[in-house]
Amino acid sequence: MTDPSTPSAEDLSGSIVVVGGGGHACAILDVLDGINRWEVLGLLDPALEPSTERYGVRVLGGDEALKPLVDRGCNVAIGVGQVNTSSPRHALFQRLREMGARLPAIVSARAYVSPRATLGPAVQVLHGAIVNADASIGANTIVNSKALIEHEATIGADCHISTGAIINGRTSLGPRTFLGSGAVVLQSLELSSDITVGAGAVVARPLTRPGTYVGVPARPLP
Repeated sequence: MTDPSTPSAEDLSGSIVVVGGGGHACAILDVLDGINRWEVLGLLDPALEPSTERYGVRVLGGDEALKPLVDRGCNVAIGVGQVNTSSPRHALFQRLREMGARLPAIVSARAYVSPRATLGPAVQVLHGAIVNADASIGANTIVNSKALIEHEATIGADCHISTGAIINGRTSLGPRTFLGSGAVVLQSLELSSDITVGAGAVVARPLTRPGTYVGVPARPLP
């Protein structure tokens, strides 16, 4: 059997590895198990001991194992989440793009994505989420469990739409937006880049300045 951590002519386009070993990686492995589209080779994380197991899959190594897999056509899923900042996830995405990695959108079998919606590379749609008609989701964005993206909404790159959050129709979110659990953005509003909306907040007007907004209606933190 060929060791996937070493270069080979073997085609791995039907396989996938998850980069990262924390909680978000666990969630992505669960989604991958449910869709059964790729063979999951294992995890890559320099903080974990190679050849051990985490979440029931093998740890293949760290950065040294990544490039040989990419060169053999292996798909890559980003298992790094986004809470306080999008920077680590974005930096990993950029590095993988520069390597030429295959970064497919990953959609849970228990989610609904309209065939008329558009998903960028490395988008992840988790269990119970809904992405409705003519919505557009930018690269490397997480649509977490039970989130709702309504018709004609536009979500920028490197965003995280947290559990149970609702984005109503024709709303536009700029890059690196974080929407906390249960937050709501009303219809036809525009949010600029680098905005954080706290859990349970309701955005009832356009937000044009980067910052953190909380409450009902959402207001900037002092």
